Amino acid sequence: AASVCTARITLTPGTGLRKDALNLNEVRLYRKGSNAMIPTDKLRAVLSSQYQRHPAAPDSMFAAANCIDGDIGPGLNGEVACHTLDQDHGDLSPQLNVTFPCPTTKALDAVSKVEVFNRGDCCQERILAYQLQLIDGDKTTIAQAFPFNTQEAMYTFVTAGRWRHALLYVCTHTCLLGVCWDMCAFVHRVRGRRPARVEIL
Repeated sequence: AASVCTARITLTPGTGLRKDALNLNEVRLYRKGSNAMIPTDKLRAVLSSQYQRHPAAPDSMFAAANCIDGDIGPGLNGEVACHTLDQDHGDLSPQLNVTFPCPTTKALDAVSKVEVFNRGDCCQERILAYQLQLIDGDKTTIAQAFPFNTQEAMYTFVTAGRWRHALLYVCTHTCLLGVCWDMCAFVHRVRGRRPARVEIL
């Protein structure tokens, strides 16, 4: 049976930034290999707490499910955004957990990239205190972490992985005592680490 891994957006330790509420529009995950988006019905989102603008507000306002519903609108009135409380209102560690199926227990075997859409109508600076963590199926191992270092509308985090085997045609040009020649050969590339990267749009 497939394991369950987690994409967690949580506070970055030691930033010195105010630990404000977390508010986002959407989190999208893409499968390793096919690079297809994991369907929203395969995801489950849980907030550490849920902000309510007023007591009569519907439960769906600023709910965790808003961040995996496929809607990347501006988030007006909490209709598409998810939103925690902040430290002044009892949530000392605001976070969003999005669980997804893993073919193994390793998060990096399941996900090639993660897209995070910041809240559109206000408060985008709040994300600067946070980071994205990809957590293995054992629920404790952080496979990879990406800090939100800049205030943007949308982020793409491409996970680390391994290079595929490749056959390269390599030529070198050599000169000795006025005589020059080219030497060419096929070279088999050894598997190596492909670094993670962050793309900001």
